[in-house]
Amino acid sequence: MKKLAIVLLLLYLIFVTTVFGANNIAITYKVKGNVELYRAGSKTPEVLAPSVHLNDGDRIKTSADGYAFIIFIHDKSQVKIRENSDLTLSVQKEGASVKQQINLDIGKVWTQVSKSGGNVRIATPTSVASVKGTTWWTILDEKGDTYVIGIEGLVELYNRITGQSVTVGSGQTGRSNQSGVTVSQTTGSIPNSEGTGQINRIVVPFRDSEGNERNLIIEVEE
Repeated sequence: MKKLAIVLLLLYLIFVTTVFGANNIAITYKVKGNVELYRAGSKTPEVLAPSVHLNDGDRIKTSADGYAFIIFIHDKSQVKIRENSDLTLSVQKEGASVKQQINLDIGKVWTQVSKSGGNVRIATPTSVASVKGTTWWTILDEKGDTYVIGIEGLVELYNRITGQSVTVGSGQTGRSNQSGVTVSQTTGSIPNSEGTGQINRIVVPFRDSEGNERNLIIEVEE
């Protein structure tokens, strides 16, 4: 069964790479308020809307009322981008594996990584939060401090400046800045992920290499 699961995962990765293209890494599921999309290499913003395919190097910027929910198509990991956030998507391939990264310049990002081989990193100017199979918040404030709030599973928070790292678990908050990195119990309120916990199935339409219309089905936790 384990070998079958690995084979199916490899076939899935080949499928999404072939169908969506080597640079396409995510799709927009939900958008609220004013959210701008800057295509890789472009300084001219577009209005981000649902069902938009996102590519390597695309930048997303939310306003004070903005919110965006995107899904990585390679492993179905989910990202919810809150208000006043600015980030860029990137992907790196190493053999059959795909490493997805969000470069966060400011704001709040909720991430739920697939437990079946998902790989997503959230990078800020001072820190990197990485994990396989969990849920957490990454917050970068105006002072340059990075906070990681563990919701489920474990997150490794690495400080690029000092070389220190800590493991952040459920109910814990890691803080990283120019002075180093610390971890403590979470106190106070946690940002709202706009989630209901409901599982929905979404259908992603696409055209295959022969021009035929087809659908990719992804389960999403609202």
